[in-house]
Amino acid sequence: MKFLQTGDWHLGKIFHETPLIHDQQSFLSQITTELTNARNGGDPYDALVVPGDIYDRAVPPSEAVTLLSSFLTETH
Repeated sequence: MKFLQTGDWHLGKIFHETPLIHDQQSFLSQITTELTNARNGGDPYDALVVPGDIYDRAVPPSEAVTLLSSFLTETH
């Protein structure tokens, strides 16, 4: 079996009053590219494993929820 593992995304995190959502969007785009390239190359991943925190807070900002939803839809 082939797994792609990442962790602790903390989507919606704000660092010193600077939202990181654009950096997180770029990161998820890189994961999408990796998953797509592996699938198109005939050696797809069997699972994406994300241990740790996906959101930074218990009640994430709507941008973070939208970002994750788009990512999951795109990579499904």
